[in-house]
Amino acid sequence: EAFYLIGSEGGLLLMILALVLIVFLALGNFYYGLIARYRTSGKQALWNGLGLTLRHPLQSVSMAFLNAFPAILLMLNPKRFFYLGLIWGLLGFSLIAFIISWIMLRVFKNYERTFETEEEDDEKTNNTNNAF
Repeated sequence: EAFYLIGSEGGLLLMILALVLIVFLALGNFYYGLIARYRTSGKQALWNGLGLTLRHPLQSVSMAFLNAFPAILLMLNPKRFFYLGLIWGLLGFSLIAFIISWIMLRVFKNYERTFETEEEDDEKTNNTNNAF
């Protein structure tokens, strides 16, 4: 019922709209994650979020789907959504937030150097300088 336009003339428009929505949801996830984790301006976070969205399409689409899941469930099966309302309210949103933050941390780890790595690099540099 919710996807009745796919077979009609507006099907292509619906697909394009869905794709744009997925990109914006994914960009929003990375945007707010960058603002929360790093000290950066809004404009720089927007550009970096766009870059991360394009470099990590699987993670981006996964996070967008997880954010859209409650709305999709509500559209497709409203009775089940409301029957499970208490469980959903206690576990659903927090579980989605936990999974999204876990995905983002895995992506961010690829781009940042940890404090331990910097200390090891400093020790190697000091040992090399002392050897001569």
